[in-house]
Amino acid sequence: MEKKLKIILILCLILSTFSCRVKNREPYFKKITLKNYPDFKDDMSFDGLIKGIDNSLKYYGKFKKDKEFCFGDKRIKKSDLEISLSLFKTFLETKPLKKEVQRYIKENFYLYSPVKPKNKKPMLFTGYYEPELYGSLVKTERYKYPLYIVPRSLLYVDLGKFSEKYGSKKLIARKKGQRIIPYFTNEEIVFENALEDEEALVWLDDKVELFFLQIQGSGKIYLEQGGFLRVHYAGVNGHSYKSIGRFLIKENKMTLEEMSMQNLKKYLENNPEEQRDILSYNKSYVFFETVEGGPYGALSQELVSGRSLASDLSVYPRGAVVYVKTKKPVISGDEEIKNWIDLERFMIIQDTGGAIKGHLRGDIFFGSGEYAETAAGHLAEEGELFLLLPRSWEKKIENVH
Repeated sequence: MEKKLKIILILCLILSTFSCRVKNREPYFKKITLKNYPDFKDDMSFDGLIKGIDNSLKYYGKFKKDKEFCFGDKRIKKSDLEISLSLFKTFLETKPLKKEVQRYIKENFYLYSPVKPKNKKPMLFTGYYEPELYGSLVKTERYKYPLYIVPRSLLYVDLGKFSEKYGSKKLIARKKGQRIIPYFTNEEIVFENALEDEEALVWLDDKVELFFLQIQGSGKIYLEQGGFLRVHYAGVNGHSYKSIGRFLIKENKMTLEEMSMQNLKKYLENNPEEQRDILSYNKSYVFFETVEGGPYGALSQELVSGRSLASDLSVYPRGAVVYVKTKKPVISGDEEIKNWIDLERFMIIQDTGGAIKGHLRGDIFFGSGEYAETAAGHLAEEGELFLLLPRSWEKKIENVH
């Protein structure tokens, strides 16, 4: 119980220190004129959207009325989002036709779209999913790769307590003698057993799958002893995330066209002698905890397959509804991609990720199972995003950047 409470407190500390982006020379978002609104031809049942809105409303219910969230370099009160989402949910429960949805959005929401700066690529959408792995509660010859909880040796250093010039900046570190130094890297943890004296949550049978579990942030682990555990992000080692896919492209080992999670796994499996160099390129390491239900996103609410979107929460307002236009794969019976078709639907900003930085990135949660893994592993498509904000809010602020 004491350890679980410690983890919860650490999570609260991390979530409470987010900050909005500083003012940008170029606007982050532009307002869309009514004639340029999309058709809102959502390709899913509204049941999942209603569930996702419910989860955002539960999250908003934890805060006081004047709580604010980031929107570019501006802020928006949770009460404005809360009221508009409640009304939108009530409307969706009437099972409206497409034309009715279009009319409702135009009458109740202004739309904002990310602005693409010069020399920047358009909005990029990727995908993630809940992986399914195999493990054991005890270390065995097969299950020998530990999945760690937040270590006792990990320290959170509040720099603002030393000098006002550091503001709310914090460091993740460890003690070495009388000094505070950076925490162990992914390489030191995985290949040098730097945490062998720390507590493992569970033991896995594949270090490559363990690496990708950290990228996804949550997963289901079927136990040798029977049953399963759901594990979820509980903290990090303080080192920046670096993409091993970009590393392989830079080293001319794979091309951009070949790049997918599935091909990354195949390369690592076929070249075991290179695993240490490749996996160690990313110094970030994620720690986990067990959870009931889930998987959960950054709002501590259950993610909804096809409806939850991860974005940069220093730019996008938490829990808000967006409309996404991009592509999705059609999968054959042997899990091969046959072709790509349009994906257009409402989604809700309910998560974030180490690689999801800036206002031109979105990461779609596909759920679990074969389709989810294939779709999430291959998705890297340009697209459009429209952020729905209540008309009442715009009266309170001008020049949204």
